[in-house]
Amino acid sequence: MNLNDFDDHVSIAIQLLIRGEMPPLMVEVRLDPVILGRYDPEAMKQPEIDLTKYNAHEDGVSRLHAELLLHEDRVCVQDLSSRNGTYVNNEKLAPYIEHPLYDGDWLKLGRLKILI
Repeated sequence: MNLNDFDDHVSIAIQLLIRGEMPPLMVEVRLDPVILGRYDPEAMKQPEIDLTKYNAHEDGVSRLHAELLLHEDRVCVQDLSSRNGTYVNNEKLAPYIEHPLYDGDWLKLGRLKILI
């Protein structure tokens, strides 16, 4: 993870390696949360990171599953009360509680595994 300063806004760039597929997704996490989930044409709000093409529906990823956010200059993940849970290194997260992420952590949304 790299700490950068863009237009006076702190951000951290991270890579999400989904199921070992290359290239990894590059995500810039800023003060506004980045929502992970799957696209739903009927929903008012859509995720910034759409995991639909990774078989997200079949793996139990909710439409608005989790969010990445900055907390004290660290990237954290927060479950958005998803149906099938959010896990970091096989530890299930309580909804709406920030959990720090580190290089090499495994993030699991339902059954979809993502290497940070």
